[in-house]
Amino acid sequence: MGVLRNITDSLTNALTGLGTRSDARTARVYRALQLSGRHIEEAFEGSAMLRKAITIPATDRVRAWRDWQADGDQIEALEAEEQRHQIKAKVRQAEVLRGLGGGALILITAGDPMLPVNERTISKGALQALNVVSRWHLSAHDWIDDLASPDYGKPRYWEINTTGRRTRLHPSRVVCFTAEPLPSIYRASYEDRFWGRGRVPSLLEPAQNLDEALATFGSLIKDALNVDLGVSGLLNQIATEEGEALLMRRFAAMRAGMGALNAVVYDKGDAEGKGGESIDRHQVTWAGIPDIIRVYAEALSAASDIPVTRLWGTSPKGLNATGEHDDGNWNKMVETGQELELRPCLDQLDAVLIPSALGSRPAEIWWKFAPLDVPSEKAETDRFKVWVDSAEKVQLSGAIPDRAFAKAYQNGLTENGWMPGLEGALAEEPKETRFGGMPEDDGTDPSEIVAGQGREVIGDLPGGGEPDGSDVPARRAANDSKGGGRQAEPPFLHDYNSRQPRDRNGRWITGGARGYVAAAASNRAVKQTEIGDVSASTAVLIGRLGHSAGGKAVALDPGFTRHILKTHGGASERKRGQVPVTQRDIATVTSKLNRATNFRRGEPPTGRQGNPRIEAISRTSRIDTHMVFEVRKKRLVLVTMYKKSRG
Repeated sequence: MGVLRNITDSLTNALTGLGTRSDARTARVYRALQLSGRHIEEAFEGSAMLRKAITIPATDRVRAWRDWQADGDQIEALEAEEQRHQIKAKVRQAEVLRGLGGGALILITAGDPMLPVNERTISKGALQALNVVSRWHLSAHDWIDDLASPDYGKPRYWEINTTGRRTRLHPSRVVCFTAEPLPSIYRASYEDRFWGRGRVPSLLEPAQNLDEALATFGSLIKDALNVDLGVSGLLNQIATEEGEALLMRRFAAMRAGMGALNAVVYDKGDAEGKGGESIDRHQVTWAGIPDIIRVYAEALSAASDIPVTRLWGTSPKGLNATGEHDDGNWNKMVETGQELELRPCLDQLDAVLIPSALGSRPAEIWWKFAPLDVPSEKAETDRFKVWVDSAEKVQLSGAIPDRAFAKAYQNGLTENGWMPGLEGALAEEPKETRFGGMPEDDGTDPSEIVAGQGREVIGDLPGGGEPDGSDVPARRAANDSKGGGRQAEPPFLHDYNSRQPRDRNGRWITGGARGYVAAAASNRAVKQTEIGDVSASTAVLIGRLGHSAGGKAVALDPGFTRHILKTHGGASERKRGQVPVTQRDIATVTSKLNRATNFRRGEPPTGRQGNPRIEAISRTSRIDTHMVFEVRKKRLVLVTMYKKSRG
């Protein structure tokens, strides 16, 4: 009597055998491929595609290398030490060994190799050598199995065979590049769990499939075109030696005809075409073969987690080509490997490398991986513009104090590398002015000044002249009548310096503005001049008042400058509860205008010649700076300025 089998799924499964013993898939199991070091090495050398799948991640991890964050002299010394020991090339070699199953860098210094590395005792040039070995050259001893130890699962010392003897090494002198960690579910070997599993066993089958497909396709090339020759009475001819010799002479004549005439001469037979020779050509059809190879290539790409475009070195093809997207994903994979696997190895190496290069290990020295993909100049310019516009909007919101914003802004410029040398230049600035502070010339504390008695109302200045009512010089009256005048000539006489800074349009900036203010205060013959530009965001705010300021420059006028210093720069300001204006305040009016948070129409709204006036207020934690500008054809001319303490 037969055995009654329970069918728990459906009648279809019972009939087709799916899920039963008659289904071939029920016997399918996965077994880990155990390869010796010799087999791994032979596979690496024998398969070009497998070799690329191992070397590409190793190369890309060190391709851009790293950027040191230190003083210029320190960076030169560190890079020289890296060059002396060929660190970059040896790290790449160790990364290749990581992909094959594991490798290590051996740090050779003076002293007993069994003693731990002490970076405090390492002198300059102490790193004597740096050598790369594979995991099969090292043997670990005395594994630490104490779960309370931070070195759990690591050996207490290593041994390596050198010149016929075994040398013991302390773990701090062996920088291990371990492979992919094993789950440690079944295997209990400490060594296997420590070194992990290389990439060769999992990549071997897809690499073999691809290599076999390419080899098969290559063997078909020689059969791309076959020619069949039909000879009438062939068997009768080769039956005798004379007939065989005649046939061979016939083939020789045929080959000669192909060489001399580029044509095949053959016997067509009698008038009816009978009894002659025949020539048939057969060409191999390649349809479908490229698709098969492409499938195998994609399988290897998926197994190695490398885009096909990177593995094959080709440009994206097809309707679903996503080359840029693939590059971005690949760079993320490389960056992840750098942080999770390469950085710990380099940190251990730096414990010896930095003291060997500098004689000590300063705590402020650090590094970061260099970008894998450098954006184009246009992309970087667009990113910079977006960043600047966003920063200006944040500043205009008033949510961040000016000093904190200046710190963050400077850090952004430095970390993004948009202004090379900025960090060193800022370090030379006094602490009071580095983040936009403006110390008073008389040394008084603005917080001690009594609260003011209200803002100044700007009256109508006669003739566009001095704010105190005096006659305007003829040269400026004529200039005002032109609606802003012309580009100023160099305003400095005795104070002129050919190395004085200018902006991209040739206008005086910062240092030049200070010299101009000093010259105007000394009643020297200087003309109205431009010292900066209205930012785009500031122009938008001014535009809300009904005045166009886009593309206009910020200008200083000698008469207005003297008025500001005379009226608002003296000690009498304190009696009015205001802070004296300094020459530096006037020279830096462009930055104050572009940082202003409040804008309103001037009082009165226009000057004598009908040019509209606006008032801008720039706030800090202790002082409000009020600035009144006259909007002219090409410029915003500073009319007056005063400062009020906020208590």
